[in-house]
Parts: sequence; C-alpha cells; structure tokens
Amino acid sequence: QNSRIAVEINAGTVEEIATAIMPNDWRVLVDVKDQTILQRRFQFVTTKSRDQALRDLLKPVGLQHQYFFDLKDASGTRSPLLVISKR
Repeated sequence: QNSRIAVEINAGTVEEIATAIMPNDWRVLVDVKDQTILQRRFQFVTTKSRDQALRDLLKPVGLQHQYFFDLKDASGTRSPLLVISKR
C-alpha cells in the first residue's frame, strides 16, 4: 500500500489504470453497475504511494477501493484481490 510507484497512462479505463498501479500478482475486480464509468478513459500520471494513487484515481468518479490480502486460489496459491466499487 505504501510503496511508491511510477505510472503513466495516456488513455486507460479505471480497471486498466488500477491494474497498472497494483503489483503483478494482484487481481483487480471492478464492481460498478454504471457502464459509462467503466468505459471512460483517463490520462493518469503518478509517483505517489499505491494507496494514494488509487484514491486519486477513484475519488473524482465516486468510487472506492478495498484490499483483500489473504485470498487464495483453488490450488491454495496466494491470490490477493483489489475490489473497486461505488460508494
């Protein structure tokens, strides 16, 4: 959460940008009914912490995020998840 990252995306969806922000082994689930939010494309540049970058991305469009660190897949392998949802 507090690791500093460097992300630059010229035109990405919320899901694409969140995926770029998170470590490679994390899954991202966007649970939003409003398809217009899912399809909007944003320019996003940051060198902040992961958590602050996610807040900067999601707050202006009325979304929030939650981390699930301890999830495992069917074979018992660590499979953390970031869930993005409407407030």
